[in-house]
Amino acid sequence: MSSEAPTVRFLRQSNGLRLAYTTHGSGPYLVCPAWWVSHLEDDWQEPGFRELFGGFAEHFTVVRYDRPGAGLSDRSREVVDLDGEIATLAELVDHLEIETFDVFAVSCAGPPSLAYAAAHPHRVSRFVFFGSFLRGVDVGPPQIKDAIQGLVRAHWGMGSRTITNLFSPDLPEPDVKRVSRQHRQAASPEMAAQLVSLTFDVDVEPEAQGIAAPALVLHRKGDRTIRHEAGRELAASLPQATFRTLDGNAHVPWMGDVAAVRDAVLTFLGAQPNATAASTNDSANVLSKAADVWTVTFAGRSVHLKHARGLTDLAILLTNPGQEIHVGTLWSGADSAAAMGGGSDPILDDEALASYKARFRELEEAIADAEQVGNVQAAETHKEERDALANELRSAVGLRGKKRGLNEPSERARKAVSARLRASIKKIGAVHGELGAHLETAMSTGIFCSYTPEQDMGWVFNETG
Repeated sequence: MSSEAPTVRFLRQSNGLRLAYTTHGSGPYLVCPAWWVSHLEDDWQEPGFRELFGGFAEHFTVVRYDRPGAGLSDRSREVVDLDGEIATLAELVDHLEIETFDVFAVSCAGPPSLAYAAAHPHRVSRFVFFGSFLRGVDVGPPQIKDAIQGLVRAHWGMGSRTITNLFSPDLPEPDVKRVSRQHRQAASPEMAAQLVSLTFDVDVEPEAQGIAAPALVLHRKGDRTIRHEAGRELAASLPQATFRTLDGNAHVPWMGDVAAVRDAVLTFLGAQPNATAASTNDSANVLSKAADVWTVTFAGRSVHLKHARGLTDLAILLTNPGQEIHVGTLWSGADSAAAMGGGSDPILDDEALASYKARFRELEEAIADAEQVGNVQAAETHKEERDALANELRSAVGLRGKKRGLNEPSERARKAVSARLRASIKKIGAVHGELGAHLETAMSTGIFCSYTPEQDMGWVFNETG
């Protein structure tokens, strides 16, 4: 699978606006209508996005575009309505001279896709919907629409953060900031607010009942943006639809268990999903860290997660199976790749104390940043770790700075390390259920933590960047 970004091209529509689009891959056409506020170049920088659409491109010619008013398309759009969305899709497929094609519609891209198919019944061969719906009332009542629109218009920064947290509730704070910033770069607050209105006002239920094309409706059970029931209603209204519930709560398919989405789509469309499965070694279980992104391969399936200290703790334990590792080692070695395979002897020397103190300062800064933007949950999480670390320092250092032994560990530090590990295992379980269940069984936490599988799992750790 190539990670090279697809070439962006432009189509001047009949209304005079320039539409930015890409095509990549080979084979039958898979058209992916624009969802809320996309950006062809920035979206491709997301590892999960590349995994999903790059996987599709192994079997299909994938067509994506930024709707007028967003991304790389002209931003001067004056009218935002369903007719305009249908016209954009129709002009692009006509421009590319595509006779028939499959559709992969994410979230609010679903209604325009159905309306287009109702008007052009012989053009769409098959549908796959992800996190989508039929009617805006299925998304939420008018009060919710007004609240979101008002927040976006009044403070696009807070509005984008709120929407990002709805899209993926488990995103770490740095990723919330990054994704929110991408939303703000993809559209103005006024355009974003108008697109919110379009989502809540649309209703294509009459069109759906006449759709004869086979359809697969995928919806994550814990989706907080478009509730699971809305996906069920969509499937029930399509004569040839199959409904499938996926685990997780991320609203967009390139977050969470990306491989499960990719494989479900490819299987429904008659491709061979295993051909796109990426692994460093077919028989190895691999932990790879590149910059702030982890790739975890277990039982032949890979998932991506953003960096968290608990993941590094897990890597230390997984690459030292059967060894009891003191919480002091996890604290002092939490950001060191050298700790992989480093053994289980307790550590609290001058270097470890310096690491403790540096982390304490980092947490103080993180608390201040979180409180400044009003992120109460992040601030409380950082405070919990800071307080546990302070208690550990008090346990490790006596009067006049004299170091104590590691045989006096802080109970709060033990709880903090355990919580960090449990949080990471929970995040892994949300995207890779089999691995999550394995870790729940094989991992022990306490003053000493250990990974004790029933048989050798052969974990390999790699780090780049």
